[in-house]
Amino acid sequence: MNKKTLADGEARRRAVLDHEHTLLVEAGAGTGKTSLLAGRVAMLLANGTPPGEIVAITFTEAAAAELLERIHQYVTALSQRKIPKDLHNIISEPLSEKTIAQLKQSESRLSDLSCTTIHGFCQQILRPYPVESNIDPNAAIIEPAAAELVYSDLLKDWISEIFGRKSTNPNHTQTLPGSSDIFHEFLKRDRQQTLDQITNLGSFLKEHRMASASSIHVS
Repeated sequence: MNKKTLADGEARRRAVLDHEHTLLVEAGAGTGKTSLLAGRVAMLLANGTPPGEIVAITFTEAAAAELLERIHQYVTALSQRKIPKDLHNIISEPLSEKTIAQLKQSESRLSDLSCTTIHGFCQQILRPYPVESNIDPNAAIIEPAAAELVYSDLLKDWISEIFGRKSTNPNHTQTLPGSSDIFHEFLKRDRQQTLDQITNLGSFLKEHRMASASSIHVS
């Protein structure tokens, strides 16, 4: 980005420097949204906002890491009175001594800043309350692909344990406690169809965590 006038220059300046309003920025890929967000965070720090009071949320861990790195670069450069090239059209005036001092103070506390995904932010909120949230404080966020593999393995293990998959007889049905067990009732009719339905139901519930049924009847 050079110093030529941009058609959306005023909007860019406001996105970085207007901290009194809630803003919605809409832009296509590769137009500099990460730079604007990093610049906005850097200028919040420059104006005296403590790093621990800033939350920057992105969709992926990779994007969060990139954003945090960009924030570090901008804060370091600005604290040395250097304007990052992506902010040349936005920050036109020299920074004051007070602003430089606040940037240098923030630079040593950037680890207090929350730059993560929505899942990571939720984990930060819940981790201090493991008893109340019923979540292991050492629990970690895993990538979607890894989560899918873990879910698949857990489902297979559960089906094997409950429905006796060790049997080579396709008509075998393990006796389950309680004749009202819905899966037991289905298994007596069509084993493979029931297993397929369980798998599909599990996938549905995984995607719709709040789904529920008031009652289930087996006729």
